[in-house]
Amino acid sequence: MSDFDQYYSDNPWESVDKNQRVWYDPMLVNMFRQQSVFTPAIRFALNLTSAPRSAKTMKITQLLDPHADFTTLSLRQLWLPAAHIDSREVTVTFERYGGKVAYHKYDDMVTYWQQDGQKGLNRIVNSALGYHMVSVLDYVARNAYIAGALTTGYTLFGGDATDFGDIAGADKMTLGTTKDIRLGMEMREVGSIMGAFADNSVLCMTTPGVIYDLQAESEANGEDWTSITLGLQLGSRLRYEVGNYKGVRFISNPRLVLWNCGEIIAQAPVTASINAGDGSPV
Repeated sequence: MSDFDQYYSDNPWESVDKNQRVWYDPMLVNMFRQQSVFTPAIRFALNLTSAPRSAKTMKITQLLDPHADFTTLSLRQLWLPAAHIDSREVTVTFERYGGKVAYHKYDDMVTYWQQDGQKGLNRIVNSALGYHMVSVLDYVARNAYIAGALTTGYTLFGGDATDFGDIAGADKMTLGTTKDIRLGMEMREVGSIMGAFADNSVLCMTTPGVIYDLQAESEANGEDWTSITLGLQLGSRLRYEVGNYKGVRFISNPRLVLWNCGEIIAQAPVTASINAGDGSPV
């Protein structure tokens, strides 16, 4: 009986990449759409044209709506004041990200590939590699939202905190903060990033700890926190959605936790350099 290794390349992707777009893998995209936290909130575009995909930036021009001019016109007025239309140019910067996983040749994943060929690759993509890339792109999207808020100045911190560095344990998000944010969006005519919901609600992506505090505050004050199982039908539920409060729908996921924020309570030196895979240092 012949050995599989005599007939299979060392690179399992060699046969898959032939006659296909190697820079676009539908299997990874499907997993990203199914498991990503930010998929419902971000419009994604795939470059399927022959245009260069090594571009660093892309410029987009936009027209802004004119301001309303409610000046009274005279009865014999022939000429009307022109409404000025403004414009702006937005520069989008592209970055590349990737991932790599390694399996031993006796691993079940390698056996699946040997037996099933391309079908066996689905198991690899839908396991560690796919999960890694979903997490990477979610963190990139999260950091982009935070950077945008810091750049534009639309930032609110819980309690007395004024910056990421001085957040203490007592500085918590409250239900009042969610109402303030919703009011600010309505005053600026900013809709939900999800588009127009039937109830004109907005979307809040946050951490399990914040959800715990908000639910506790709601119960203590006798206010109306609606559980997702009661407030929505299954078909209209968003991924990772946990409930809503006064027109704000909440998505909870640990990927939204910023572990490097807040006050530094204690530090300790390590005895040797720490490399990936070493585990916790002594």
